[in-house]
Amino acid sequence: MSFISTLDNKPIPEFRANDLRHATIQKNNVDTPNGLVVERRGKGEYYIKEVGGMFEKLHKDRIRPGDRIVKLNGKPIEEFPSLWDVNNFLKKELKITVHVKRDGLHLEPKQEWSKPEYTANASAAAAAAAAAAAKR
Repeated sequence: MSFISTLDNKPIPEFRANDLRHATIQKNNVDTPNGLVVERRGKGEYYIKEVGGMFEKLHKDRIRPGDRIVKLNGKPIEEFPSLWDVNNFLKKELKITVHVKRDGLHLEPKQEWSKPEYTANASAAAAAAAAAAAKR
């Protein structure tokens, strides 16, 4: 299970049980198209671009365009280094189970902190100036 941290540094599960959806199809041979078109957005995040073929026939709107792929056949999506690897895996597998997160939201840190940054606020600066004036 993946974990993210909150501001108070307590790890919480990235996904709760109800957040994930999955769908499974069984192909007769590797030449049968599965009907998923996958796209890559950002670093290591893969999304459903189009749903058709077997997935559309069997699962209607269980998986929709815009859903973020989390696992393929139980394998975390982070283990696929490129879009080519994802598509190659989907083509070669006869039984495909796709786990997705609806709305595709994922949190990433916006800034890396190398050292603490301190800033003085206006009231602290005013208090320091008043204390310095009182000492004179």
